[in-house]
Amino acid sequence: MSFVPLPRAGADNNLVNSAGLEAFTRALDNIQGSMRGFILLRNGHVAAERFWPPYKPEDAVHVYSLSKSFTSTAIGLAVDEGLLSVDDLVLKFFPEYSYSDENLNAMRVHDLLTMRSGHQEDTTGTMADRPDGDWARGFLELPVTYKPGTHFVYNTGATYMLSAILQRATGTDMLAYLTPRFFEPLGFGEVAWHTCPKGINTGGWGLMVRLEDVAKLGQLYLDGGEWTSGRIISGQWTQEAVKPHADNSITKSSVDWSQGYGYQFWRCQHGAFRGDGAFGQYCVVMPDRRAVLALMSETDDMQAILDIVWEYLLPALDTANSIGTFSGAHGSAFEYAPEPEGEVSAAENISGLRVRFTDCGVELEFAAGKDSQTLCAGFDDTNFRPHWIENNLQLDGDANIFMPGLKLDGSQPIKKLLEKAAARCYWLKYDMLVVELVYHGIPHRDRLTFTFDNDKIFMTNSTVRWDWGPMRWRGVRRSAL
Repeated sequence: MSFVPLPRAGADNNLVNSAGLEAFTRALDNIQGSMRGFILLRNGHVAAERFWPPYKPEDAVHVYSLSKSFTSTAIGLAVDEGLLSVDDLVLKFFPEYSYSDENLNAMRVHDLLTMRSGHQEDTTGTMADRPDGDWARGFLELPVTYKPGTHFVYNTGATYMLSAILQRATGTDMLAYLTPRFFEPLGFGEVAWHTCPKGINTGGWGLMVRLEDVAKLGQLYLDGGEWTSGRIISGQWTQEAVKPHADNSITKSSVDWSQGYGYQFWRCQHGAFRGDGAFGQYCVVMPDRRAVLALMSETDDMQAILDIVWEYLLPALDTANSIGTFSGAHGSAFEYAPEPEGEVSAAENISGLRVRFTDCGVELEFAAGKDSQTLCAGFDDTNFRPHWIENNLQLDGDANIFMPGLKLDGSQPIKKLLEKAAARCYWLKYDMLVVELVYHGIPHRDRLTFTFDNDKIFMTNSTVRWDWGPMRWRGVRRSAL
């Protein structure tokens, strides 16, 4: 197979808050054990990635139980092709075996998918210890304590049985079945999968893939089974597979292992779902944020990694180009005046600032003496596309804070280069608004940052291409308009 990389969004992509991403990465640095790498997708593009040396992006890695989510996908494809049904009885595929156990005879494919086979404990060890290597028979001969579909037990042997059923239904092993239907269309690199002594892929573990290929699995489910090459798997399957079919709260395990279980996918906090494997192999899908996190590590504290995702990464996704996140700001207008004891520099001529938030952007009106300057900036849209608003700036009055220190000296040609500018805005953090100003006549831009702190506002002009340095301004809210 030929590896096809996912599209990259570029370093300055605004798909994730850079400060939040740095905090997320630093937290991972401190995790117990060691990190291998992560890839973050937003809207189908790689928004951020990091690998900890000596690990490399091209490494094919054993993903342990994350293999289960790929097995689920294989079952879904077979269901789409009419080769089997989730309501099929397990024994249907093994006619050579006959057992009187009522619960075993009632066990369905659906019960294997949702880890509710009826067993009291994981069957893997006993199943795989058979001297004759017949793991399927070993599974079927174990007592089924509970009525299938009623009792959740995490059971890797059940996933192996899904692989065995797929091989019986399709006439080929799962790796060969998935290759033309899934691995090749998604551009996976080289893939390997362990087998049992009978040549059946282990299903619940043993898959070796690249980290970026793990991200592709998440993106496929996020997009409802669609890929750039066309539909891969039905949207019905991608919806059913990630629903909480099984109540796993009875396990009293870590919080993200008690949110419900689907078809070999775990439910998470915050509306997310995931596939995961031992020692911290993750494919976390966050539908509300249109994001996928693929992560590989070596840690015994798997909940700690998810805690870091929720604490650091979610805010970084929520504050990247989000609209109106400052409490009370969206749809409102505020007027600010310089604080009497405030510390000012280049903006000491500014006597007031009026900030008005609209549905599509923000209007900033700066006052200085009898002069005023208004700047309109558009909010980036929900797909993170910039929304630029054109402005005609008055650069020869006292209220000019743009290119402050530029001496026009009545030069009309220079003035014309600077007066036409486009502006956009986005929330860098919940209380920090960034306004970016691009001049049509020169290859430079201004970046104004407004930080709201209760009834105060702090403004910084981060123009760095000019020798007068940054401008700082602090004001206090005088009234709400």
